[in-house]
Amino acid sequence: MGPRFIFAALIVAFGIVIALATLTTIRHVNLHTSSAVRATARS
Repeated sequence: MGPRFIFAALIVAFGIVIALATLTTIRHVNLHTSSAVRATARS
């Protein structure tokens, strides 16, 4: 349980939080603008 381990654990936890927040945001946006997103993806 050295400083490096604690620092690494914080980075990993922070990364997971960001990843979850990003996925949640993308899903939320897709639910509301799925047609627009699909149209943009086609073009």
